[in-house]
Amino acid sequence: MKKDPAALGHSRRHGTQFVNWLIRVQYLSYGAGSSIERPCGDEKTIEVHIKLNIFNAMLSKVKKAYYYYFYIIWGMYEGSPNRFASDIKAGAFILVLEGLIWLSFGYYYTVFFKLKALPNVIWLLYGPIVVFAVINYFAFYKNDVWRERIYEFGEWPTNKNKIGAFFVILGTCLIISNFLFSLILLYNR
Repeated sequence: MKKDPAALGHSRRHGTQFVNWLIRVQYLSYGAGSSIERPCGDEKTIEVHIKLNIFNAMLSKVKKAYYYYFYIIWGMYEGSPNRFASDIKAGAFILVLEGLIWLSFGYYYTVFFKLKALPNVIWLLYGPIVVFAVINYFAFYKNDVWRERIYEFGEWPTNKNKIGAFFVILGTCLIISNFLFSLILLYNR
């Protein structure tokens, strides 16, 4: 027999309040008509189910932002005089930004733990770059997923795309300035 999650609120256990709060957040955020199914079962099962649903919803938003970042960079390369292989250039640009983020974390690690230099392990430096390249391949190029995303975001209103382009440029500037700041910290210690 399936229990109604709202009926669990009469329990004396503290965890039930958290579960009921998660249910309210889930249905306020994603709506009762969403593809997220209403969880049933005991308290722990409902809590795990809701946490997984919220995590999946957040992950899908991160993926959509990742695709949108690609779309804006692709659009900038398409607007340039040399339109050849704009998709590859956009993927390479994102890969460079991911590499800058990884290197800045390495530099921060070196500075905050007072190491004399970065660890001289080649896989520590280039391993994540290869992982990022594989992720980019599966996210954009396998089965030409990028074409579907370009079409999807191309249908958005111009004003929404302008606001999105502003945030993409702002994010790019923040990534580059974060990398430069980590370099400054590294060389001024």
